[in-house]
Amino acid sequence: MKKTHILAVILLLCSVGAAQSKKPKFDPWKLLTQAEAEAILGKPVKRAPESTGLSGAVMIQYLEDSERLMTESLSVQIHYGKGVEFARYVKALKTDLDLTPKPIAGIGAKAFYTEGQLVIQHGRHFSVVMFFSNRPDGERLKVLTEVAMTFLPRLAKF
Repeated sequence: MKKTHILAVILLLCSVGAAQSKKPKFDPWKLLTQAEAEAILGKPVKRAPESTGLSGAVMIQYLEDSERLMTESLSVQIHYGKGVEFARYVKALKTDLDLTPKPIAGIGAKAFYTEGQLVIQHGRHFSVVMFFSNRPDGERLKVLTEVAMTFLPRLAKF
């Protein structure tokens, strides 16, 4: 992801969740376990401290367990009860960040991918899965797709 876009993504996430999201009645860490994140990424990870994210979304994050300066991170944000904000978020990617989200079939009701993030509409919710990595774009999409296919069926049960 381009460095200039990182700050813009953070600001976008803040604006989407400016209103307080409804809080789910489940443990978000059960949606994607540390062992599953390690298997998907192919390397050891550590769980980041719990956070509701800047947007008020439920968030889980795994960080590469490494001493290297540039490491990978994987985040899942669940905008619980905020599915109506999905279109606004995707539009903001285009207009505010000058990105071109590509539709991705077979994930949730609708999904778009751009520069290491997969935005998914599912039921009354939407999620943003981000993978910060120096891996090629195709590999990042593969990781994000596998993460989505792991946690989305579990989310439907809550």
